[in-house]
Amino acid sequence: MIRKKPAFFSAVVLVTILAFAVPAAAQQAVPDLSRFGFGRVVASADLQPGQAATVGNGEIKAEIPANAFSDPVRFEILQGENSTFQPYAPAGEVVVTNFAFRVTDLKTGQLVGMFEAPVKAVIDNPAISTSSGYYDVEPGSPIRITKNPVPPEISGTELVHPIKGAGVGWVILDPAGAPGLPETGGMSVGALVGGVLLLAGGVMTLYLLRSAGSRV
Repeated sequence: MIRKKPAFFSAVVLVTILAFAVPAAAQQAVPDLSRFGFGRVVASADLQPGQAATVGNGEIKAEIPANAFSDPVRFEILQGENSTFQPYAPAGEVVVTNFAFRVTDLKTGQLVGMFEAPVKAVIDNPAISTSSGYYDVEPGSPIRITKNPVPPEISGTELVHPIKGAGVGWVILDPAGAPGLPETGGMSVGALVGGVLLLAGGVMTLYLLRSAGSRV
């Protein structure tokens, strides 16, 4: 005779399975990076499977290979304010620029976390130098900035880096990235100040000579 297991036993098993399955699913959820500082859509394009494209706004562009997606997607480039990320940057580093990708599967409406082929990010910014670093912005409360393990390729003011997914955002940091003193009329501010001081010294000398002459 086969004895049936109590109903409560099956319920316990089901609850146990769900307890482990739900956290795993939550961990795999793709974050919407517009909620973590990247609030502006600066470029967007709808792509079909097998379609190669370049999406960008001038400073930042994504070179997307034809085999990156097997479903139709909306590919968006997001940006925020550098000041949002600066408090989380390592000491001595200045945020030059920031960006993130948001990719939506147009069939399911779900965000895409991983790409089927790497997308190439190309950033052209006059503050980029050979000392610039490429850092991940990990979503959270608060966000966390960590150095990406893959060094970028830098040529002049252009930085290139392969990207395999949209689970984090990115910032470019540079120890000399802070805007320098502006130039005025082709002359640096330092030179201009020096010239003013020199002129002031000449005027003072002339005044003293005239004063001395008036007392002779």
